Order: sequence, then C-alpha cells, then structure tokens
Amino acid sequence: MASVNLSKVVMVTINVIFLIFGIAALAVGIVFKLGWNDVREAFIDVSDKVEFDLQSAGDILGYTGIIIGAFIIIVSLLGCIGACCTLRILLGLYSIIVLILVAAEIALVALVATHADQTKESVSKAMNDSLSGRYYENSTNDISKAYSALFSKLECCGISNYSENFPYDSGSKRNRGFIAAPQRQLSGAITAEYIPITCCKDFDYKAVLTNEIFVKQEQCLNSIPNPKFAYTEGCLDTLIDKIKDNKSILIGVGVAILVLEFTQSSCGYLRIRHALDNHESIFQSRDDTVVSEVSSPERLNP
Repeated sequence: MASVNLSKVVMVTINVIFLIFGIAALAVGIVFKLGWNDVREAFIDVSDKVEFDLQSAGDILGYTGIIIGAFIIIVSLLGCIGACCTLRILLGLYSIIVLILVAAEIALVALVATHADQTKESVSKAMNDSLSGRYYENSTNDISKAYSALFSKLECCGISNYSENFPYDSGSKRNRGFIAAPQRQLSGAITAEYIPITCCKDFDYKAVLTNEIFVKQEQCLNSIPNPKFAYTEGCLDTLIDKIKDNKSILIGVGVAILVLEFTQSSCGYLRIRHALDNHESIFQSRDDTVVSEVSSPERLNP
C-alpha cells in the first residue's frame, strides 16, 4: 500500500511539473506566432525560389509550440486526475500515451540525426537567397530588420560568412551584397563598404542611423573586418556552435524527460496492477469501490 501511495504522489508531482512546462510552451508558441506575423512578409519575394519555405517556417514553429503545449497540458491533467481519483481507465490511457510519446521522441532524435546535414544545406540555401541583394543597411524593409536583429542577437555577420554574403569590390570600394545607407557617405569618415554597420560590435541595431554613428564606427567600417571591432563569423555556423556548446545540457534535459516519462508510466502501471489485484473495476475510482463494498447486501446482512 505504501508503494501505491508513493506512486500517486510521484505521478501528481511529475504531472504538475509537466503542466507548468505545457503552459510555458503554449505561451511561447502564441507569442512567437504573433511576433512572426510582423516579419513573415519579408520572405514573400523568395518563397517560390527555394525548396525551404521560410515564410511558413515561423508559422509552423509557432503552431508547433501551441499544439505541443496544449497536448502536454491535456496529458498532464489526465495523469493528475487519474492518480488523484484512482480512475483506472484514465491511468491506462495515460500510460499508453506516455509510452507512445517515448517511442516518438526516440524516432524523432534518430530522424534529426540522419537528416542533419541535409537540413543545414536547405536552410543555408534559403537564407542566403533571401539575403542576397535585398539587405538595406538602414533596415528600411522587413527582411533587413529581421537580419539586423539576427546579426546583433547571434553576434554574427552574413549567413555563411561576411565575405560571401557581402562581397567587396576593391576597385570601386563598393559592396555588391548590401545597399549602403546614405549617412555612410555623408559622414565623410567612411571610405569603403566592407560590411554593413549592423555587423559592428558596438552598434545598436535599433538605433536611428546618423552621420555621427558612422563616424563612431570608423575603426570597424574603414578596413577589412577585424574581430576586435566587428562580427566576422557567419550566423548559421554561429547558431550551430551555440547548439553544440549546449549539447550536454540538451542531452541531459532529454534523458531527464525520458526518465520522468518512464517513471510516470511505471507509476500508472503500478496503480492499475493494484486495482486488478483487488478486483476493482477500471471505470471506478477507489473511493467508489470502497463505498460499494460497505453498502453491499452481503456486508449488511451476514
């Protein structure tokens, strides 16, 4: 009996934790979907030119977060109700769902591992095509605003690397990869177009461009990009490096989730097993069974 009561406490505790995660995932999905609506139009021009649909990618991620969050909430509530009320039918359904989730997670990890290189190539091609010749240094269009934020947040420049996405012509001292802001020349301090100002380390991408801002970034902009003053790594490789840096954490979290799911399933099985050993109906709660036994004619009239 002690083990059965312990399994109840464990199930409720774990499901409350997952319930919180589910609410968080739902909220993140909703916020991401609403935020993506502001930048999704930036990818209309290239959506029919690449295999990877960038315009729909954000919508898919947002809806995925919403669906996963809602699903986790429902399953967690199912487990909590089944454990608290000792409803065998809910516990059985809950255990089956958890086992299916474990199998799906393992299959997903295997799928991602086998198609990682192909996915990287598709994403790289799509992003390079969307950036090529469409980037305005003063971020006057949606796609420029999106990439300016990306350069700043990930501390990178370009997709593959700055020299590939922003090719510099030493003869004309112009760059074929981006459209320079008028303030660059008006400042009188900048004589070349190696990289856009958004690739400079001390630049706030939200700032309104002025002549003074370009003068301040003279060391960054007037020479071949120096890692001391400018971001020189490509954004795609930077993102992959950040994922690799946190690989052990991601693996640890994944293993912890699998252990919790196996624990949940085991606790559900233990409670169902206890019910079967006591010949209780799977449609009844434990309290209903006790009441029916006390009020039965055989017990009232020995």
